[in-house]
Amino acid sequence: MSYSKVYGACPHDCPDTCGVISEVENGRVVRFYASSDHPVTNGWLCAKVRPYLDHVYHPD
Repeated sequence: MSYSKVYGACPHDCPDTCGVISEVENGRVVRFYASSDHPVTNGWLCAKVRPYLDHVYHPD
C-alpha cells in the first residue's frame, strides 16, 4: 500500500487561493481538506471545495 500527502492550492479562481491537502492511497485521493497553515483561510474551505472528492469520484 502506498501513501502520500500532497500539498496544493484550491483549483477555483478566487482571491483566497486556499491551501489544501490531499491524502493519497494507492493512487486515489482518500481525504481532501484545508491546510491549517494557510495564512488567510486558516484551515477553512468554502462550500464549493469541501465536497470536491464527491465530484471527482462521482460515477457519472
